[in-house]
Amino acid sequence: MRSAHVALRFEEHPSGITFRMFVDGNRNGVLTTDILAGIDVPLEAHVRLDELYPGTSIAVSEAAGPDPLRLGVSNLLSCTPLGTCTSGSVFVRGRDGSQFAIRVLGVTGRARVQLFNARNGTWVDG
Repeated sequence: MRSAHVALRFEEHPSGITFRMFVDGNRNGVLTTDILAGIDVPLEAHVRLDELYPGTSIAVSEAAGPDPLRLGVSNLLSCTPLGTCTSGSVFVRGRDGSQFAIRVLGVTGRARVQLFNARNGTWVDG
């Protein structure tokens, strides 16, 4: 919608994982080095998921794996003006303890939500 590269940047804090949207400032994609240099600028303040949806968090249960962000080393979920995105997964824990995975398919930019079945250790499409 912006005709520019955008990215969600996830950051770990003692109070939980926050995220914030950034926009590309020099037409080379949103990069951590450009964010630190002030070239790629934030579009909003950082926020925790539970501030938007009480009782939820970006987190993963031990049974589902060790890392709630599986986006590569930068913790950026980037999207291009053409609709492609970084491939990866963000794990969300619901207020009732349920575990979800939001999986982004890079080539299409489509996301799917899966629910973790703790009884048999499998993910099912939600």
